[in-house]
Amino acid sequence: MAEPGFHQDTLPWIVAGAQWAEGLLAQHEMMAALHAGDHGAASEAAARAVERFALAGRATVPDQRKDGVYKEDQIVPVVGGGLFEAFAARAWEVLRAALPGDPSLPLRGLPATATTTLGTYRDHAPELMADGDLSTFFWSDGAPAVGDEVRIDLEESHEITFVRVQMARSDDTAGDQIQHGVLELSADGQSWTEAASTDGSPLLEVTLDAPVATQAARLRVTRKNEGGKWVQVREFALAEEPPEA
Repeated sequence: MAEPGFHQDTLPWIVAGAQWAEGLLAQHEMMAALHAGDHGAASEAAARAVERFALAGRATVPDQRKDGVYKEDQIVPVVGGGLFEAFAARAWEVLRAALPGDPSLPLRGLPATATTTLGTYRDHAPELMADGDLSTFFWSDGAPAVGDEVRIDLEESHEITFVRVQMARSDDTAGDQIQHGVLELSADGQSWTEAASTDGSPLLEVTLDAPVATQAARLRVTRKNEGGKWVQVREFALAEEPPEA
């Protein structure tokens, strides 16, 4: 029996599932091309996968905010229960082994230990924001207070030129994140220098004008989140060189 409105209500999840499917199929083509030794075709398929995954991560579900205003495109439709992300992460490692400089690869930061002053929701532990896997993430168990931070400490000091912090569930759609914060770098883990600030985007990318000796980095909260939003961090990465375009 047809249910009025069912198709329209579920359409965002149907479309997101289709985009994930197209992206995963592109990754399958990528791995087949690698097996055949066709690196050009593998790189082209990887780029298509990135495009489809980006579309799957867009907010397309409407929602009514706390102020009572109904707005379109507020929530990212989540499908696959994490299985799609896990497959994609493994496929990227296959590509990394064969073509470590491919521009489609997720950035892998320098080895680091991640910590936070925030509590942890379920098993979304802080170390997941420094594991090089975008399918896993740290998730706080409440909204951040002024002075709270997420932090990574490198195994040793490096000359850093690039920082990337990927929050919420998508680089393109705001969600659980540090809405108001400053990125600070430290050569000793004690004295800090501000390098950038958040602008409302869940993606914070900073390319420094010159290398900075860095042992630790933190994103520190300067104002409370609107709407009591919690914090998710998929990856917090430092690199000596910016990723290839």
